[in-house]
Amino acid sequence: WVNIEGTPDFLDSWATWRKADKDRMFVLNVPMLERNEERVPDAQVRRLLRSGAAGDFDQHFTRLAERLVSLGVPDTVIVLGWEMNGTTYTHRCGPDPASWKAYWQRIVAAMREVPGQEFRFDFTPSRGRDAVPWTECYPGDDVVDIIGMDSY
Repeated sequence: WVNIEGTPDFLDSWATWRKADKDRMFVLNVPMLERNEERVPDAQVRRLLRSGAAGDFDQHFTRLAERLVSLGVPDTVIVLGWEMNGTTYTHRCGPDPASWKAYWQRIVAAMREVPGQEFRFDFTPSRGRDAVPWTECYPGDDVVDIIGMDSY
C-alpha cells in the first residue's frame, strides 16, 4: 500500500515544488487499490471493492491525508480512482458499481477527517471504450468537487 500512502521521497519533492509558489496547484492521482495495473480478475476486484466499502483500507488513505497535511500541501486535489469506468485498472467500477461508490465515499470521509485538510476530490472517468457508463460510477455531489475527463 506504499503506492497509495505515498513514498516519502516522492511526496516531499512535489510538496516542496508546490510550496515554492502560492499560485501552484498540486494534483495527485491516487489509486483506490494496490496492484492497480495487474489485470486482476473481476471476481477479485469485486471482493476488494467490498472490503474497501466496509472500511478495511481506510487507514491507508488516512495516512496519505496525514502526510499531505504534514508536508504543507493540505489543499491537494485528489484524482481518486481515475478512469474507473474502463477495463484497465484494478480500481475499476464495472464489477460492482454500488461497492465502488461506497468505497469512494469511505475514502473521502477518511481523508476529510484529518485535521487541517482542505482536499478537493476529482472524479475523472475516461471517454472512449467503457465497461460501464461513468454515470453508474458517480459517487455523489457531496464527495465530488471536480469532474475531469480523460479523452484519448
